[in-house]
Amino acid sequence: MVPTELSPIQNQQILDCLSNLKDLFVTEDNPGLGLTHLVQHKIQLKDSAISKHQGPYRLPPNKKEVLRHQLDQLLEQAKQKLFNGIIDMFMESGDKFPVVLSDKAIGDQVIMPLTNGVWYLSGNMGTIQERAKHLPDVHVIPARFLSYDNINDYKKKKER
Repeated sequence: MVPTELSPIQNQQILDCLSNLKDLFVTEDNPGLGLTHLVQHKIQLKDSAISKHQGPYRLPPNKKEVLRHQLDQLLEQAKQKLFNGIIDMFMESGDKFPVVLSDKAIGDQVIMPLTNGVWYLSGNMGTIQERAKHLPDVHVIPARFLSYDNINDYKKKKER
């Protein structure tokens, strides 16, 4: 591309110069410019190194069951942590529940549905908040629950 601030004569001089030196630039006519086969590089890896971009490793059924059990335990611990966090949040805020409800009823009828809702929405809270700004039928998630976003994503928990 030739600058537009130049006079027509200067534009033509630049185009002529570029055309005379076209073998110095990579173009459709000269795509191999800059490539050489004189030097080849080799990266030494450890014998145990494997590619990151490999297919899934298939586990034997007995190991698969053990892994599934361990993942279920981790997810259950995360859900229990969320449940306890919601209880702590209500206790710290001083929110009260009707005295006709027993502690078990509060846990079963209030805290557990909230836990399940936050668990279900986890990972999508940002999207919901954004859509709530533009769509009248979508309500914002109360700020007190936003800290629980991604709580059920064990991959992100591993990074933390």
